[in-house]
Amino acid sequence: RAMPAWIYNHPEMTRLELERILLPSWQMLCHVSQLSQAGDYVTLDIGAESVVGLRDRDGVIRAFHNVCRHRGARMLDGDGNCAGPITCPYHGWSYRHDGSLQGVAARETFTALDRSDYGLRPVQVDVAFGFVFIALAGDPPPVARTWGALADEFEPYRFQDMVPLTPITTETWNVDWKIAMDNYLESYHVPIG
Repeated sequence: RAMPAWIYNHPEMTRLELERILLPSWQMLCHVSQLSQAGDYVTLDIGAESVVGLRDRDGVIRAFHNVCRHRGARMLDGDGNCAGPITCPYHGWSYRHDGSLQGVAARETFTALDRSDYGLRPVQVDVAFGFVFIALAGDPPPVARTWGALADEFEPYRFQDMVPLTPITTETWNVDWKIAMDNYLESYHVPIG
């Protein structure tokens, strides 16, 4: 049976789904090959939240809320490489790849500022099966444990060793997330195409 139509565009249902399903569960950010070099980054929006994942100079994959701690400006868009510090396009605050605040424009106007209090807010990261996952809330169990026995079936495919043969593209659908899931959970539409 299909779900009732009202749940696909009800603001309170959407809020609850974000709060209870999407934000506290692992969401795929990218394949590890997209973060192969120091400074490589990708961004992802989930509801009103924006996340940036990057590989730091020590080779660690990290993720942060994609928001400057000064005035809340979005730090980065899309994907690419940020060889130097991550610099806010609004007032120029800059952050190291570990998320710590590096520099403040017109520093003398912030006399009581303790830089250690204004680093980028971290997001939970887990790397599994060659993919980078993030969780914005809660404390979900590791991805591999969440997938259980299915994880063993992935092993022969060596997803972590794969690299794209063409540039990765993204489609944006202006629909409720459940419609995208419905589309892939049943094959009713296939004979029509």
